[in-house]
Amino acid sequence: MRALLLLAGLVAAAPTGAAAPAIEAGAAWHGYSRPERPVEIRIALHDSGSGRARVDLTSTHDRITTQLALGPNGGGEVRLPLAAADDLEVRAELADGRVLTTRFQPTVIESPLVATALDVAVPDGFAAVAIDPGALPEQAVGYGSIDALVVDEATLAQLTARQLGALISHLKRCGRVVAIGLPPAAATLLQGAAGCSGLALALIASPGGTPDALAALFATPLPDAVPANALAALVPHATGPWSQVVLMLALYAAIALLAALFAPRPLAAVGLALIAAFAVIVAPRLLDPAARLGVWAEFDAGDRDARYGALESVPGTGRRALEIALPDVLVGAAPCAGSVPTPLRWTWDSQTGRYAAVEFEARLFRTETVCFNGDFPSTRGGALAAGADGLRAVNAGISPWPVGVALRAGRVYPVPPLPPGASTTLPPSAARDPRDADESLAVERTGSAGGVLWPLELPDLGLPRERAAAFLLLRTPLAGGS
Repeated sequence: MRALLLLAGLVAAAPTGAAAPAIEAGAAWHGYSRPERPVEIRIALHDSGSGRARVDLTSTHDRITTQLALGPNGGGEVRLPLAAADDLEVRAELADGRVLTTRFQPTVIESPLVATALDVAVPDGFAAVAIDPGALPEQAVGYGSIDALVVDEATLAQLTARQLGALISHLKRCGRVVAIGLPPAAATLLQGAAGCSGLALALIASPGGTPDALAALFATPLPDAVPANALAALVPHATGPWSQVVLMLALYAAIALLAALFAPRPLAAVGLALIAAFAVIVAPRLLDPAARLGVWAEFDAGDRDARYGALESVPGTGRRALEIALPDVLVGAAPCAGSVPTPLRWTWDSQTGRYAAVEFEARLFRTETVCFNGDFPSTRGGALAAGADGLRAVNAGISPWPVGVALRAGRVYPVPPLPPGASTTLPPSAARDPRDADESLAVERTGSAGGVLWPLELPDLGLPRERAAAFLLLRTPLAGGS
């Protein structure tokens, strides 16, 4: 067995005196992370006067700006997620104009990383980082730095409300957790939150069972996050700025033809130059960026919450700095995995604890994307059973089903609306192949299990309905065979 016990503190700029302003930067898990994984960064100011401070974080590709309110003692703290472990420069400008700077770089571990609050053994090939309650993140995305968490009752009792909320969200998103010696109430809380039908949560009585519990969790396959290219396929089709640019070129050609036929030659030349300058420089800046959104949510039978991924697509309409407000109902904003690195400037709202806007240098015909991931409560439920007369679908939840499709063995069955407790039998003759990107993705995500797919009604996102598409998938065991 190879286990590494890693202990670290926060990297700080040491204050020079009791009243001297100071800045420190660190990260959850005492600064340890896996390669190319998100991290939660902590920035703290001390003895920095009153008012507000502007804080800028600069990494290799991105820049993040936030406003930090300082308390009566001149102190303040903000925690925010960063897309990947990276060398980070932190700059704080105080109300009186003074500037504080520091640098921080997470320690990257190649081996699967287990964060543990107890002195326990871990399986061979894993690394372990010893943590205290303060090392746990306040945003669920911060759990992306590790592969599993080992906690006990004493650790849970010392978590802040934000830390506990992040842990609960991590469980809802199928994060691997081993909990040792919990009383019934705490065990019930974690079991109720655990997604993926509870397959990622292990409750054990004593620390000695930790290696076997971890081995069992990692041996259990869990669904991967929906990749960005699959989310992009859900985004409603758009011609982007192409049609508007073609229209402008057509108008320019028509005006040029009329000028050549009827206007005096010097006047025509000047007019055409002015029109061309307008078409090339000014007009693209007036085009609507036409942001579009695709959302995919899914949950397993017995889960109380659905986990989602979303992708917002913004086509460029010319060379300019373009700021996009991010929907306030979506969390976990980050660059999409696998996208071409583009310098992004993020605005973090320290009051609401979310990224509020992103700015990028737009280019004509180049599309920028931002991805999101989070969870929300779901009151839908269902069961499927295969029989000689077809596929029986049962609404086992407390909410009515809208029109949707059932999934079995790569085939799709249209399902009518069903009130709670109702059922319907779908004949074999109703089965067909998937037609759209959403149905194809649902077939891929259900595998050998069954499933039901519905359109998902979105709250007001500030986008026209034709620019957003969302879907909700229930994965459920298929009784009576596959």
